[in-house]
Amino acid sequence: MSTAAPIVFLGPTMPVDEAAAVLAADYRPPVELGDVWRATQERPLAIGIVDGFFHSVPAVWHKEILFAMAAGIPVYGAASMGALRASELAEFGMRPVGAIANAYCDGTLTADDEVVLAHAASDDDYRAFSVPLVNVRATLAMAVTAGILAAPSADRVLATARACYYTDRRWPDLVARAGLNTVEQARFKAWLPAGAVDQKQADARELLRRIGEDLAASKAAPTDVGIGLGGFPASDLWVELVARETPWTALREELHLLSVHVTMTPERLGRGEVPMPIDDWAECWRRLRCKDALAPVTPPPDATGTDELLDWFFGERLGWPDNIDRFLRDRGWTDAAVVVAVAAREAAYLRCAALAQSALDRRSGDYESHATCRTGQLQATGLGVLPPQGNVSHPS
Repeated sequence: MSTAAPIVFLGPTMPVDEAAAVLAADYRPPVELGDVWRATQERPLAIGIVDGFFHSVPAVWHKEILFAMAAGIPVYGAASMGALRASELAEFGMRPVGAIANAYCDGTLTADDEVVLAHAASDDDYRAFSVPLVNVRATLAMAVTAGILAAPSADRVLATARACYYTDRRWPDLVARAGLNTVEQARFKAWLPAGAVDQKQADARELLRRIGEDLAASKAAPTDVGIGLGGFPASDLWVELVARETPWTALREELHLLSVHVTMTPERLGRGEVPMPIDDWAECWRRLRCKDALAPVTPPPDATGTDELLDWFFGERLGWPDNIDRFLRDRGWTDAAVVVAVAAREAAYLRCAALAQSALDRRSGDYESHATCRTGQLQATGLGVLPPQGNVSHPS
């Protein structure tokens, strides 16, 4: 069983720092097409899906989730995209969590637009521009229970919200257009800031607690959809997705660094075949993802630095191969610039591991954010040029 941290796809539903206080996990942006496929290669203890993109990019495929479960990874869904996919795949083993997912499962909710909202990009912390309909429902129910609104008035506000396009659902507009009397409108507006119910966030918290509890109790046992990897049905569309969403160049680079020489094809990967022990395979994918995140803050070596870099790469890192020419030809590294780039990425990864592994762990695997916020410090220490001799070793 994998020991990698759970992976949770999270965006506007809940701030990552609040989520991390509930569950130590690798928090990633809202899920989209290909993300669960790639996450599965890292063999996390569990995958949690809360938020997901659907409008600007293709949404996560159901088959990606089936593939993860066939690999023995429990997949949980709640609150938003996670609730939708969990209700659709519950009979195949995906785990619905929370009131929203359960309402989709029992048919109380049916429309996708119940959970969607307009929000800002990641650099603005996914700030919400509208209110999801499920939160409108929960807030109105609470307002009726608290005596703030009469039931018919709450029904009018709900009808107004349902008639709006999801990007236009904002409380001031809904209250103004619902036809409430002056007294009730004033009372509801005064109550709203503190009384509003965020059902999506409540369900996301429940998902995080559930994953933590299941892992602690060893209940997050491998989920098997009855196929298992090695025989996963690789349709033409699935093979196309695997071919498109796999970072082939980076993957081959990692395999070459491990002296693994195999011909990997989308068909083989799509069936779940891997060329090495699964823990080593998962580590390859974690390394290539971290290197990709570090790339924007890795300065290229200068002329002097290149000589030192290559001396370190072939000597300390690779142990001086017996025949360097054959070593490079076997890997297709016949262009000097390619060799320098490979060495620089490896040095950057190992330097980052030495400088900030504990900080990366505290941030639950958010390598990209961590690297970005430490740009100045990393560049000042020469990240990507030469790891400190004696302080960095190749991870086993």
